This record gives sequence, structure tokens and C-alpha cells, in this order.
Amino acid sequence: DLYNIKKQKLKQTVAFYNKIMLLSSEKDVQDEKNDSKSTSDSERPASNSVTETSIAEAQWCGAHDLFNDLQFNTLVLDLRSNSKYRQGHVFGSYQLEVTKDYVKEKTNPAWVKLQDLPCDEEQKTSYKEQMNWFVRYVWVVVEKDWKEETKQVILPFLVTSIKKSRRTCVVKILNGLSEFKEMYPFLMLTFNDTYFSVMMLHSSKILSSIRVVPHYPNVIIPGKLYLGDAKSSAEGYIFKDLRLTHVVNTASRDVTNYFQDITILSNDFKDDFDNTTLEYLNQTKISYCNIEINDSQDVDIKQYFEKFLNSSVSPFFLSLVNFFHEGKVLVHCAAGISRSSTIVIAYLMKKLDLLLFDAMEYVKKCRPNISPNIGFFCQLMLFEEELFGDTKSSRQLLSANTEYSSNYHQWFETSRK
Repeated sequence: DLYNIKKQKLKQTVAFYNKIMLLSSEKDVQDEKNDSKSTSDSERPASNSVTETSIAEAQWCGAHDLFNDLQFNTLVLDLRSNSKYRQGHVFGSYQLEVTKDYVKEKTNPAWVKLQDLPCDEEQKTSYKEQMNWFVRYVWVVVEKDWKEETKQVILPFLVTSIKKSRRTCVVKILNGLSEFKEMYPFLMLTFNDTYFSVMMLHSSKILSSIRVVPHYPNVIIPGKLYLGDAKSSAEGYIFKDLRLTHVVNTASRDVTNYFQDITILSNDFKDDFDNTTLEYLNQTKISYCNIEINDSQDVDIKQYFEKFLNSSVSPFFLSLVNFFHEGKVLVHCAAGISRSSTIVIAYLMKKLDLLLFDAMEYVKKCRPNISPNIGFFCQLMLFEEELFGDTKSSRQLLSANTEYSSNYHQWFETSRK
């Protein structure tokens, strides 16, 4: 029907995505909690075979999904050959030597604890230390030219090993690194690169862990729209790497427009930048749009939907309404949680005819920590009514969803007064 056709606009716009990330169901999360309370991994009976459902617990995803997940407690396991790994791999990833022969040897039980999987000799110490950290996502990078037979042997075994070791993590699979290398070459390393030297290029601050992935905003529309926090707006390497040209600062009372005029930046501030970053910032005029609002539920943020999402109002936002044309836009606030996410959600609703529920779900999959405050949420509900009237509504979806139902019912009670 017409609504489903319009919903496909979002997927068409982000055609680079192989799959939109799926949120773990509440039942799965509760089951995992119950399992962890009742028995430890070591106490569970060992399975003699890998079930067919094990591979179904993983998601085949794209390069942009990986870019986003790298900002949120992500472990990347590279199953490609050692030679390909040394030619280029994702920043902070580990090379595992999990082959068909290795898997065929593991028949009873048919899985291995995550920390015991065979890792590249030079990475073993770091890999085992990584096991002490919380992991939200585990990404598995496979050879793009793997035969189906190889996938059917290795992937079920590995997914089972991951899920039995880290039951609450989400497992995702990337088919080769060619697209990621093309889109995000600044997050690729070769064997001759050192993590320390790369980090020193990005910041003068020495990080406690040299495997920490540099900070970046999250991609909403690949190559066009990014959602981030104050730090995203202050790091020159981010502007250079993502080729940013426009910034929507929704916290301009609190956060400086650092690159509005680079000539007035102090030398101490510029000393943090490498030469290529300085060159980009000197050659690129960064355009800023300021929205001076507090993150308070009684603030009228809806006025900015109407003002800035109307192409006849501002030449700056003409590019927003037309999917940014040649511009690449960063929308940010202080934490990248409430104000900026509300503006981005409203934009997707307006431009792509998306319901509030669909827009929020999509943005949350790109940036899991977003959470418009209750006042902004209520105004997004009103915005949805103005956009669609009685033709379609998020009410049923929101009221039935545990995550959103509380906000929805508060809006419903307010709307009745």
C-alpha cells in the first residue's frame, strides 16, 4: 500500500546499507537475564552440535552499520587470511585463525569460549585483556569470496561460541572490507601502521588504551547527515575525515562553533591538528546554523521544525530539504541525546513521510543512546498529527512498545486536557 511504499524511501536513501540493524527483542533479553541468573556458562550442558538457529542469531550488515557500532563497545573479529589482514583491517580489530579444519576438530562440544579462540600470536595478550571489558556488539569480518560451504561450517560455530560466551551481545557479520575501506579509509590500518601513531594524529591527548577507536558522530544518511555531540563539533579530524561542510548546533548557548572562523583559533588549539586537517579547515568554509534551546521539557522545539524544515525560509536549509545536495551536515547538541536527535527525527518524518515510531527506531539503530525528553517527544507526536492527520499514526506502535509507552501515555493524558 501507499504507506509501505513511502517507508521504502528511507531504505532507498541509505542504499549503501545492506540491512537496517534489528533491535533485540525484549523476550530475548529477558531470557538471557533468566539464563544468567539460573546457571553460568560453565554449568550449562555442552551441546554436541551447532544448531541451525545459531547462525540466525547473527545479522548480515553493512559498512555504515559497523562505522556506527564502533562508537559503542564493539569487538571486531577478522576471519580473513593473515595476509589480507596485514594489508588492511578495521582499527582495533583482532585476527582470528578460525578455519574449516579448526572447526571440524571441535565436535564435542561444538563451540569454544570466546577468549580461547585462536588469535594472531602478536595480538593474544591484548585479545585476552579485551575479554574483561563489556561488549555490546561483536562484529565478524569474513572473506568476500568465501564459498557457501565455508560459511556454513565456520559461521554457525563462531556465532555459537560468541553467544554462549556473551549472551547479551548482538552478533553482526560484514562480508568483506571493500566498502568500509572506500567509505571510511581513516579507520583502516595496515600492518605497518601503529595504533599509537594514528591516535597521535587525531589528538594530542594520549589515551589509556591504544586500541580505542577515535571518536566520531554517527551516520544517519551515508555521506550526507551525521548526528553527534559537542566533542564531534570540536575535533578537526572529524571534519576532515567526513568532509563536513555544514553544522547545525542545537546547543549554541553551551557549545562553541569552533570552526566558524579558523583564523581566530588559538595556536594551542591548532597544535592538536595534523597538517591535512589544518589544510581542510583552511580551505573549507564551514557553515553554521544555531538553534539556541535548552534541553528542558517545557521548551518549544517544534517551532524549529516549522522554521528550518521549510525550504522557502532559509537558503542554508534548502540543502537539508533536498537531501543536502553537495553538503555534508553534522547535527549536534551537548550530548547528542535529546535536542539534536529530536531535530533529526523531525527531519526524517518531514522529508521521508515517516511516522514518529519509524523515524525514532531508525535513528536509535544508528545511535542507540538517543532519547528526546518527554516534552520534545510530545511535540514530535503533535508534529506527526500535523503531517499525517488521520491517515496514519504511531499511536498503536508507541503504546505497545515498552521503551516508548510511558512517554506515549504522558502525551495522551496531556492531549486530553
